[in-house]
Amino acid sequence: MAMRDEAESKSEHESQSSRDGSGWIKPQSEEQRRFFPPLQLLESVFQNTNNSILITTAQLAPPGPEIVYVNPYFTAMTGYAPDEVIGKTPRILQGPKTDRKVLERLRHNLSNGKCFVGQAINYRKDGSEFHMEWRIAPIRAADGEITHFVAVQNDVSEFKAAEASSRAALLESQARYDELFEHANDIIFTADLEKRFTSINETTVDITGFTRDELLGAEVSLIVPPEHLDKVREMLRSKVQTGKPTTYEIEILTKDGKYVPIEVSSRLIYENGEPAGIQGIARDITERKQSDAALRIAAATFKTHECIMVTDERGTILRVNERFTEITGYSAAEAVGMNPRILKSGRHGKEFYRQMWAAIKDKGFWEGEVWNRRKNREVFPQHLTITAVQDESRRTTHYVAIAQDITVRKRAEQQLLVANESLRHSHAELERRNLELQQMTYAASHDLQEPLRSISSYSQLVDRGYRDSLDDEGRSWLDAIVRNTKRMQALIQDLRAYTVLDAPCHSFDAIDLEKVLADAVANLTSSIQDSGAEVTFDPLPIIKGNPSQLVQLFQNLIGNAIKYRSKETPKVHISAEQDDESWIISVSDNGIGIETKHHDTIFEIFRRLHHRHEQPGTGIGLAICRRVVQQHHGNISVDSAVNQGSTFRFTIPIEQEEVRA
Repeated sequence: MAMRDEAESKSEHESQSSRDGSGWIKPQSEEQRRFFPPLQLLESVFQNTNNSILITTAQLAPPGPEIVYVNPYFTAMTGYAPDEVIGKTPRILQGPKTDRKVLERLRHNLSNGKCFVGQAINYRKDGSEFHMEWRIAPIRAADGEITHFVAVQNDVSEFKAAEASSRAALLESQARYDELFEHANDIIFTADLEKRFTSINETTVDITGFTRDELLGAEVSLIVPPEHLDKVREMLRSKVQTGKPTTYEIEILTKDGKYVPIEVSSRLIYENGEPAGIQGIARDITERKQSDAALRIAAATFKTHECIMVTDERGTILRVNERFTEITGYSAAEAVGMNPRILKSGRHGKEFYRQMWAAIKDKGFWEGEVWNRRKNREVFPQHLTITAVQDESRRTTHYVAIAQDITVRKRAEQQLLVANESLRHSHAELERRNLELQQMTYAASHDLQEPLRSISSYSQLVDRGYRDSLDDEGRSWLDAIVRNTKRMQALIQDLRAYTVLDAPCHSFDAIDLEKVLADAVANLTSSIQDSGAEVTFDPLPIIKGNPSQLVQLFQNLIGNAIKYRSKETPKVHISAEQDDESWIISVSDNGIGIETKHHDTIFEIFRRLHHRHEQPGTGIGLAICRRVVQQHHGNISVDSAVNQGSTFRFTIPIEQEEVRA
């Protein structure tokens, strides 16, 4: 199997320059440093397990995989220190009696990305041989590429010795066999092909809790729960067909209802050359399963860098991290063995905790805010997540609690409440000042009308009485005065209209949009007749709103469609549709259109896209439209392209509309 060059380079770099004294990889990047604390705790599990753990690179081509990590139990089992094996291949453990066929099967499985379980003879540093059981699995990167292999190894020399001793004892003396049979540390049994026990040793009685009389002659289903019976039947069928021994894991059920995990190795018993039964040795692997559970707990725990606490299924604290100590003030030694009740603040009643555990039972986790108490009796808030950890049979074995100290956040929320209260007072003051400004602007625009009317009147008198006496330049100046006076009057009128719209509108009346549209069209009669425009509409709803403002909205949108018409006859169509929240009113035309880059800016006050000599206007019309829509708690937008017409859409929330009868 070809591995990526970069994976090989990375592995080589790790093996040569990124390890500490134990063989563990040092963090080389920011991402590695971020995940280093949980990896250290995971390594602690590896360091303290009673299984030999060896990790290699994934390079299978010569010179073969390179050892990058071994744990202390590996050293205890083989005699090799980490610095004596790291950087070398696992062949350092092989020797003359190592079964090459087993190695070929191992290589075949790993080349195809499969796990491998097998046994072989290996050699310690001092040259002594021992029987080893391998459990090897590939480790994949996020993209699925295999980067390493991890091997969990067990010294099964004692088991092999027990098998050899059993065979020798059978040959030498039935009495010695009985001695070994009865006093072996493992369950030893025989059963016929009907799966009935024909012999058992004392350890079987001790572990299962059943008496010898209850077990002899009984079917194995007495201690094998229903969910494992199919596996037992399959193993028996396989042995009868192939004649080969089998090794497998199941759980047995003791007389008092406890599950005990065992590893069973069994072979056929022959009489007159025909299979007559099975002989088996079963080892209690509870300790190994607990190590596996420790790895699962570590994996679940290290998903966060917050305060972490692990308990068993009864709630006894098994492990806490450094952050737990920092936040609560309890050291690990003080917390382990205690119940999380030591953190209770007394602020939550029984119902709070009842709902918490009901959620954990139902969903497998609970998340929320809780007030806890530190060792120094200080009460503080935490955001807490409790997750149930389950085994293969979906039985809860542990709980993992991950918590954040949210004291700072709570303090900020309180400060925000105070700030919001202050802001409300400031907002009220701002509204008062805005109202004063609106009144002043309205008064100023009103006062400007009188001098403008005087300028207009005197300009007209000069035009009528002295126009013929003026030269061309004088008449041009007089026309400019009249023209700009009219423009100033229009600008003041639009500004007054816009200022009025800024006054808050606290209530709306039920109005018929068709009637509003009719009033707007009536106001535009002269423009419509002069341009020959066609204004059509679909049925429109009855809504709640301000009729004069909505008349102004339609009048401005239709007036713009006529003003910015193309060479074709102006056509304007008004339609309405409804979504879950609003009425959407559309005003479409076949005019000259608007470039996309101006779609947002055209609603700004005094924003004009054409020079006043090309198109008259003040640049306030669409700003007034947007302000009217905002006053009705809606939004306005345009969909347009040059020479393809425009569609203006505005929304009116449904909660303020009344459906047409």
